[in-house]
Amino acid sequence: MGHYFSIFTAVFYRPGQAFRLAAGQEADARRMFFCYGLPLLVVASAGRMMASTAAGGNWLAGLTVFLVNLCAYIVAIFLGAYLVSRLAVPFRSESDRSLTLKLILVAFTPFLISQPLTAISPHLRVLGFLALAYTVLLFGVGLKPMLQTPPSKVSGYSLVAFFILLGIAWVVNLVLSGLFIFFL
Repeated sequence: MGHYFSIFTAVFYRPGQAFRLAAGQEADARRMFFCYGLPLLVVASAGRMMASTAAGGNWLAGLTVFLVNLCAYIVAIFLGAYLVSRLAVPFRSESDRSLTLKLILVAFTPFLISQPLTAISPHLRVLGFLALAYTVLLFGVGLKPMLQTPPSKVSGYSLVAFFILLGIAWVVNLVLSGLFIFFL
């Protein structure tokens, strides 16, 4: 567990080291998801839930928001890892789904942590946008050590991957929200 805490702190203080730690032999992708990624996804989903209940929603609506966001994040991470790893060849990168999953988990740490903070006050929403921008930057920083992406391809690959992940999360969120509204 200390290994994952080292990754977490390195994200904010030494991003390059965070990706080297994540790429290491100790962290297999499944274990990293359950020990590192899932707690972050729960925190982010709880932040979304807090924001919806603070806006006047009841506890059932808050629980629905929590479940919808948790499912959307999980689907976005796993489907995103698959799609982003399939895009590796045009960007002359290594096509390894488990490394891509680790890269996504580490890069999205600031965005996921920002979700409960932005629920505290509407004035802190700018923090969410800054965390999102830092996430894209982190993804670019992690491409070279994790997937051996050439420097000339990093910015393009980062932006394409970001929009793929954002699009998946948005569509899944929309579909699940529609299903919950229909069945409730």
